[in-house]
Amino acid sequence: MPRKLRFRLKGFFCNAFTKLGRILKTLYILRYLTDPSLRQTVQLQLNKGEYRHKFPRQVFFADQEEFTTGDYEEIMNKASCLSLVSNGILYWNTISH
Repeated sequence: MPRKLRFRLKGFFCNAFTKLGRILKTLYILRYLTDPSLRQTVQLQLNKGEYRHKFPRQVFFADQEEFTTGDYEEIMNKASCLSLVSNGILYWNTISH
């Protein structure tokens, strides 16, 4: 296949997929606007994400939300431990409920 034709086909498919994506996005937005159960489901998932981000702040050193040392390795170690502890708590809550 000639090089010029390959570039033309690549551009054609790229444009086609871009337009298809816009159509799908528009259909989703219209569905979101007209379907209350979809809006409720989306809001529930957004709330779960927000709670997931707020949770480590509650675990973090009794809600102080700051590292007191300037040593990079120590900060990274504490951040990893915080992540491990919060993920462990979330996992435990998931399997126990």
